[in-house]
Formats: sequence, C-alpha cells, structure tokens
Amino acid sequence: MKSFLRYENIWFRNLFFLGLIFCAILGVDHFEEPDPERVFKLSRSIYLFYFTILVSNLVFIGGMLQKNKYRQFMIGFSLFWIFMVILAFNVPSFDKPNISAFTRAIKQVFSAIVGSGFYFMHLWVIQNVVKTNRRLAVTENELNFLKQQLNPHFLLNAMNNLYGESLARPDTMPERILELSALLRYQIEATKKESVSLISEMDFIKKYMQYYQYKSGKLTVINHAIITAEQDRVIPPLVLMPLVENAVKFSSETDNPYIKMDWDITPEKFCFMIENSYLPQGTKLIGTNLGISNLKRRLEVLSIKYSIDCEQDNEHYKLKLQLWDLPTNA
Repeated sequence: MKSFLRYENIWFRNLFFLGLIFCAILGVDHFEEPDPERVFKLSRSIYLFYFTILVSNLVFIGGMLQKNKYRQFMIGFSLFWIFMVILAFNVPSFDKPNISAFTRAIKQVFSAIVGSGFYFMHLWVIQNVVKTNRRLAVTENELNFLKQQLNPHFLLNAMNNLYGESLARPDTMPERILELSALLRYQIEATKKESVSLISEMDFIKKYMQYYQYKSGKLTVINHAIITAEQDRVIPPLVLMPLVENAVKFSSETDNPYIKMDWDITPEKFCFMIENSYLPQGTKLIGTNLGISNLKRRLEVLSIKYSIDCEQDNEHYKLKLQLWDLPTNA
C-alpha cells in the first residue's frame, strides 16, 4: 500500500522515471564507446519528448478531461498538438536536421497517441487499485455497520415499552407492534443496500421520531422536511441515525425535551441540521462521540465529501452535517 501511495505521488513518479531514463542512457553509453556529446543529445531529445507528453497529460487529460470539462479538453488538447505539429514542420531537428518536415510532424502525432495511451493505462491501473481497496474497506465497514445497527438495546427497550403498554393500554398494541415492525424491517433491508433514497430515509426518521414521541409522551419534534422527488438524492443507508439517536438520548433527560430537524438540498450539497434540548449540568449520560466517529469513518470510506459542525450551550446542542455531490435518485 505504501508503494502504491508513493507511485500515486506525481512528483515521486516522474522523478523516478526521469532518473530511470538517464540511467538507461548512461548504460547504453557505457557499453558503447563513451561519447558525452551523444549522451547530451540523446538526453535532450528524450526529455523534450517526455516533458511535452507530461504537459499534455497533466494539463489537458488530468486537468480537464478527468474533471468532466470535455469542451475545454477537446479545444485545448487539439490546439496544443496542432501547435506542436506546426512547430515540427518549421523547426529542424537538433540532432538530425536532414529529417523531412513531414516525418517530424508524424513523430509529434505518434508522441500524442503513445503518450496519451500510456497515461490512460496508468489511470486505469490506479482506478482499479483504488476501487479494489475501497471495496475491501466497504465490505469490512458494512459488517461492522450491520452489527451496530441491529442494536440489541433498541430491541430490548422497544419490547419493554410494548410490555408496559400492553398492561396499561392493550387496545393500542396492534398498531404499536406494526410501527415497530416497520422500523425494524427498514433497518434490516437498508443494511443490505449500498445506498437508499433520501426521501425514504426521511420517512424512516419521521416514523422513528413518532415512535419515541408516543413512548415519551412529552417529546416535541419539529421537522422541517420538504424535498420533492426531483430533488431526491441517494445516500448511505441509516447514515443520519447516529445523530438522531444522540438527540433522542440526550433530550430525554430534560424537563421539556424537544428535537428540531431542518433538511435543505441544493444541486451542490445536502444539509441536515438537528438541534435538541440538552442538560450539561447533572447529566447521567456520558457522550463518547463514538456515533459521530463511526459516521465520519463511513463517509471517508465511501469517499463522500462532508463537514460536521457542532454548537453547544447550557440548554441546546446543535449539529450541522453537510454532504457534497450526492448522486441524484434517477
């Protein structure tokens, strides 16, 4: 893995290849009759070729094509190599001035094809290595994720709550069992998928909050969630649940528990803000930040650009999660 990271570093990679080329030139010169002028001319020709390819690959392929700037790439790449062909027509070769202009132009076209071809092979290798490493990391993360999400504490608390309710209000039991069944079914099904729609995740959290509102009897939930089907995105399953569970847990200690959620989505990013009542003095709960740490790790493994900002005072705790460039739910 360390060797791959060194190879991925552009400066290390190119310095390595330039050094290798120079050693090869010295080796050829050593086995033939030593000629410093030949070494100089050969080095100059090869390095000029190398740097021409390097500029083309980094500026146009790496800087434009890989960033989906197709129009800029087509224009820039074409103009660059047209300029190089015109230059080859009009500037004689340093080493072999008798070579025809047509031959020099063909050499430039050949350079463009070969250089770009090798660079595309290099990108293909890197993408496959990254994809393989990511797949392994995601698999490991999913196994841990399954263990975390099917939380025995949630099941135990839910069953205890249903038992108490069955004694006090037996007529509500069928509806409550169906609600709990729907929550557990979504959890189990969601963990089998790589991604779910944002709207389905919002619906699950809404039902989750309703379940705890009924259980608490005094929990106030304000949920500003208006996202249309056209705005829908796909996100990792249950990625927001650590934040929601923390809000439920810590707000339950206060005299007037409340949770406020705001959902906002633009073409560039998705923003989820959650605020809850908080009891910093005399709290019986100890925050380990394990839920947020696991959330950050999941987002990093999935290569999702994110930011998490927290604010806290004596009565309120507010968290803002932003996710960039989420795919649309087409």
